Amino acid sequence: MEHYCITNATPDSTLLAGIRDIYETSFPADERRHFDDVIRIAETEPAFCGDIYTESGNVLGFILSWRFSFFRYAEHFAVCRDMRGKGYGRTIFADFLIHSDRPVVLEVQPPEGETSRRRIRFYESFGLIRSSILYLQPPYSPDKHPVPLSLMSFGNIDLEKQFDDVRNTLYSEVYGVKE
Repeated sequence: MEHYCITNATPDSTLLAGIRDIYETSFPADERRHFDDVIRIAETEPAFCGDIYTESGNVLGFILSWRFSFFRYAEHFAVCRDMRGKGYGRTIFADFLIHSDRPVVLEVQPPEGETSRRRIRFYESFGLIRSSILYLQPPYSPDKHPVPLSLMSFGNIDLEKQFDDVRNTLYSEVYGVKE
């Protein structure tokens, strides 16, 4: 498995374009950006990083993240539909955590259905902890809606104590919302 890290210093719109179908089919419309915005952000935002994993030239999966001063935010993580259930997701996410130089925060759907409970258990198997504080993901654009989600964290960060700082960072830096 090969790993590529896309940043604004090393933008690779061709490689990013290779994740478009996975990105657009893995997340509901309200939980993702328009893909042209992903490419623009990858090319211009110093805090943004795209970790793309391939094998024999085929994209297996990716994690799109942001590096902030006191945590790393995993915005989107997905594995190619044909590769799901084969251990690639576990390998990719473990690699992401091992190579993160700061605590990791991510958003998950509340545990209201079997699919969301399974995702939460997946992250918990790596040691992530789900916050009990209510969180509302702002809309990515005017044509999208806010989404009630939960935050999970890994590493030396206490979301119960640092929730407002994390939320405010996400709102302003990722979603462009000033509170």
